[in-house]
Amino acid sequence: MWSVSKFAFIFSIFVAGIFLFPSIVACAEAAGDIEGNPDYMGTWDRMMQSFNNRFYGKEKVPFDVNSMWKMETNLGSYNMSVLVELDPKDVYKIERDFGHDAVPELVYSLENGNSIYSIDIETDQVIGSFFYGLKYSLGMTTTETLATADYVETLSLNHVLSITDKDSLVGRTEEGISTQALREHYGLDKIEYTGKDVKIAVLDTGVYINNSYNSYNVSRTFVNTTILDDDGIDRLGHGSHVISTINGNLVDIGGTEMHGLAYDSTVYSIKVLNDKGSGTEADIIKGLELAMSYDVDIISMSLGGYMPPFTPFYDTIEEAVSRGIIVICAAGNDGTKGPYPAAPAAWDGVISVGALDIDGYLAFFTNLNYDVATVGKDVTAPAYYEGTYGRVTLSGTSMATPVFSALVACFLEAHPGYKGRPSDVQDVFLKTGDYRNPDNSKKYLMFSWDILGYNDYYYSDFPEADVVAAIDSENSVYPSSGRPMTFSSIQFWRTLGVSP
Repeated sequence: MWSVSKFAFIFSIFVAGIFLFPSIVACAEAAGDIEGNPDYMGTWDRMMQSFNNRFYGKEKVPFDVNSMWKMETNLGSYNMSVLVELDPKDVYKIERDFGHDAVPELVYSLENGNSIYSIDIETDQVIGSFFYGLKYSLGMTTTETLATADYVETLSLNHVLSITDKDSLVGRTEEGISTQALREHYGLDKIEYTGKDVKIAVLDTGVYINNSYNSYNVSRTFVNTTILDDDGIDRLGHGSHVISTINGNLVDIGGTEMHGLAYDSTVYSIKVLNDKGSGTEADIIKGLELAMSYDVDIISMSLGGYMPPFTPFYDTIEEAVSRGIIVICAAGNDGTKGPYPAAPAAWDGVISVGALDIDGYLAFFTNLNYDVATVGKDVTAPAYYEGTYGRVTLSGTSMATPVFSALVACFLEAHPGYKGRPSDVQDVFLKTGDYRNPDNSKKYLMFSWDILGYNDYYYSDFPEADVVAAIDSENSVYPSSGRPMTFSSIQFWRTLGVSP
């Protein structure tokens, strides 16, 4: 004999089936769109996202929040760091509903009147389990979470990003390609432009300033600040190396002469990464807001991570670009594991920078599908590193990024009318870049075989920046090539163990 409780249980399962069936069908139909496209989530991931949308409201809880919640729960983690969009008048409700430990910290204000806040909160107070969401969507009694709070507009992770060349940031002090040699390589000593009247914000690990080792134009073209709760001093060495590359003074260390590529530019060092080279999305957003308040021409970021677009970080990048700031970011150093640039280099409006060696060959570590490349392998600059001052040699797209930022600064000095026009600057450097194949006799013979057709422009999609040609852009033309080596073909050779 059927009891009332059994009937209620069967009825709830029936309702749930009707409720979820459209999501399952939609995900099954979407599976064909996912195949072969790494930008799409897998079928199961899309299904879970569809459930989240139906449970909590469309895109209120993105999939990466769900994934992180699940991972943190499995690890037994107590807290999660998240970003929420709220009306400022509702901020008090967070502490009211989730306790005194959940104190919202303002990150930035939106044009719609809402603001983004960062919150460190108990893991189970973020979204709860799958069946929790199902109960909530069916109108059953649940304990409130951020996902179910009606005053929370959107919910996202407070992602952690880091310097893009973390694996290659090792204690290397042997001499590589000095910044002075890079000046000669890019023809800067033959032109009169030095980045004068161009303002560059460098978001990194800060900078170490020492009176006995003044490699920076501190007195006249330098501003040092921090988003973190510290003194803004670089104790890692990464930010110091990056800034020396851009606007370091002329110094001679052990017979190696070094001079910043755009030594008359004004650099704003904004420390957004800690002394281990990582930082939260909230801190980097604050750094971007500070850079915009300085009315800079260029934002240079040798940092990144793998995270989706349409996050608060993405929105702030888009705001900077919409204001006419040229945003330049490192593509990342995952080599064959990372054929696509990391974020934010991969996002719309950002100029992504890959790395080459001094001979023009792709660095083995650089991610592909970037916009433009500069030398980033074995770059030597004066910097603080591991407690000492001297010439420091590092490799990474983190090193290529300040080289390109400096070249753009020289271009803007020559053509100030391009300030505030990031897409036009990108087009000029793509149009005028050096697409010539390096000398094949120095490296892989297979690339000079005519039968393969790779004997002319294998940098078809990957030009090396040519600032002299960019400045004289009226006389520059696109290269022509019959069978260029492209993104896909370079990745093919890499999978065979060859880095062209």
